[in-house]
Amino acid sequence: DTKPESFTILTGLTYFTAPFADWEQKVFNLNAYNGQTIYIAIHCVSNEAFIFMVDDFRFTTDLPDYTTLSGQVTNALNGQPVPGAEVCIAGRCTFTDVFGNYTLDQIPAGTLMPSFGATPTYGGAPLTVQFNDESTENTHTVTCSRQGYFTYVNNQIDLQPGGILNLNLSLSPELQEGNLRFVLNWGSTPTDLDSHLLTPEINGNAYHVYFENRGSITSEPFAKLDYDITTGFGPETMTIYDLWPGMYRYYVRNFSQNPPISTSRALVQVYGANGLLHTIHAPSSGSGNYWHVCDVNGQTGEVIIKNNILTEPPAPLFKSLPEQLESKVPAARYINSWLWDFGDGSTSNLKNPLHIYKETGSYNVSLTIDNGVNHEILLKEAFIQVGPQSIEETDLDDEIIVVQLPGSNDLKIVSPFEITNLRIINLSGVVRLKKAISAKEIILDIGFLQRGIYLIEIETRDGRYVRKFSKW
Repeated sequence: DTKPESFTILTGLTYFTAPFADWEQKVFNLNAYNGQTIYIAIHCVSNEAFIFMVDDFRFTTDLPDYTTLSGQVTNALNGQPVPGAEVCIAGRCTFTDVFGNYTLDQIPAGTLMPSFGATPTYGGAPLTVQFNDESTENTHTVTCSRQGYFTYVNNQIDLQPGGILNLNLSLSPELQEGNLRFVLNWGSTPTDLDSHLLTPEINGNAYHVYFENRGSITSEPFAKLDYDITTGFGPETMTIYDLWPGMYRYYVRNFSQNPPISTSRALVQVYGANGLLHTIHAPSSGSGNYWHVCDVNGQTGEVIIKNNILTEPPAPLFKSLPEQLESKVPAARYINSWLWDFGDGSTSNLKNPLHIYKETGSYNVSLTIDNGVNHEILLKEAFIQVGPQSIEETDLDDEIIVVQLPGSNDLKIVSPFEITNLRIINLSGVVRLKKAISAKEIILDIGFLQRGIYLIEIETRDGRYVRKFSKW
């Protein structure tokens, strides 16, 4: 309504008098009109002047410091709503209704979150390692849990102040030992993202599991596309029910082609028998309709993250290990400073540096990020291992033995020196066990570990040693 009688005179009953031959700034508080569409008009009254000049209208507003998060929680195996699931963010929690829907409001601003990855993390000297910054800003961690399901964890939720984010979550039912599950979720567009799995040779044949060949749980390829959706959001779920020796390859195809995967807010969560292993966000750069997410070593259960956007589908692999490719990860929008400490006396200020380790050893790696306001540091201990790659080699230091006893979850460690402390670390640098002891021989129960490759750091009175072992 722009009728003159509908306007409110901001100056009240007293008119302003425009100064002659000079400029004057006037400021008005419009808080009374918050949330409304407003029109600004000037009522000019003059008996003698013939020119009235007005310049530089400027309207400013302060965005609210709080954000709203809403969405639906579904079962990753069948897409059905999950009622009674608890969703939490920034200390605020709620439960989903009978339709699996939830809403959380009054969420405060997020934090600066350092994160990084590297490929490879172990090998013989000299070892060339590609480091990749995966840090984000203004992020929160969202968790979702319900009995009978693995807990959903996503620590890269980007919430803009004053905005509303729709985030649909999928809960994976619990898995048996030896199972591996990929759960894909994304936004409303593209409408159709498809999961693809390439298997190694299984009884003489390799398989491609996807929507036209959904696989089988009880026969070759012992992998199945559990749930397929073509209307956006997900979940799209793929499970390996029996890992076979050789390399698996998991990727996502943008069947809709537009918009690109880089704008889809897609993420893949990888689950094993003990819960969530990895959360992998689609890169925010790169062209092509194929997202190479990761490879899996079927013999050890190790997940090798790739995270590349490709113009062609990744080539299948059989029993040979893949060449390591440089990963592309989502770029942080405001982070402008990086400081890497590679643990061998070398540093770098590049975002995604390439570094060569020339000497055998175990190296801690840290990343410091800065956005001009705050800075954060992330340290991963014993993250890079350079040296012999088999614990059976006879030239290892002082014949320390590390072996999993056949048919059990027991790990036996024997040392000619008294062991004082030991730690078990996964290949992402996360410490899974820390123990102080005083013995030359010890047996550990490692039933809590997922199948895969781990590092064990052994401290003795003679020195510190690191060994690699496989959990079966």
